[in-house]
Amino acid sequence: MRSDAGSDWILAYLHKGMPIGATAHQAGTVPFGDDPRSAALDVNCKAHDVDNLYVVDTSFFPSIGAVNPSLTAIANALRVADHIAERLR
Repeated sequence: MRSDAGSDWILAYLHKGMPIGATAHQAGTVPFGDDPRSAALDVNCKAHDVDNLYVVDTSFFPSIGAVNPSLTAIANALRVADHIAERLR
């Protein structure tokens, strides 16, 4: 495996030969909020412009935290599922 000068610390930190991008958790690509001019989703992660489109992955996060976001994404998906179930009643 090729090791460029300056990237040795990355390889040592990861303990594997994968690039630093392979460890990133993508977030912040679909912002949420009350104003459709600045946010694609409302506070229930429903698209402002499409009535039956919900986004429940980490893209609604404003940014990524210092820990794995899986449990937070799961908790939000359950919250949104409750909202959808209530809406369908």
